Amino acid sequence: MKKLIAIIPLLALCACWYSFTLKPYPDIDTVFVDSFANETDRFELPSAITEGLIGELHSGSILKLATRERAHSVLSGTVTHFGSEAYTYTAGEEPLDFRVTVRARVRFERAGADSPFWDYTVEGFATYPMDESTKSESQAIDEAVSMLISRIMDRLRTG
Repeated sequence: MKKLIAIIPLLALCACWYSFTLKPYPDIDTVFVDSFANETDRFELPSAITEGLIGELHSGSILKLATRERAHSVLSGTVTHFGSEAYTYTAGEEPLDFRVTVRARVRFERAGADSPFWDYTVEGFATYPMDESTKSESQAIDEAVSMLISRIMDRLRTG
């Protein structure tokens, strides 16, 4: 019984440490965002994603930006897909809306490590009307890129 009483505070302490730890990688404080590569015909996408990630990290993320030489970790990626296709149709099979999709392969690794913390494909998408009355294709691309950046940031926060 005395052993049980001694163990309970220890378990509570461990549980509190776990619940108050916000970083999935406690020893990683800084990150370098490498310029994204491009496998699509949309030249603006890699820089928009890279700049968007830098902006998000700069505005108070759990990781601080650093130069490649000083960073504890590296975030890199490649834009692998861009597509725009009809999404909804009228009864007469005429397109009403189009869906823009941007996909990237993203890698997060400890600086100088052989294997990454994670390496996965992430996608962002948005729709716009065929007549572009309320939103243009360009605005939909911006929304898709924003969604993609948000999903990458979520993955950085959760591991």
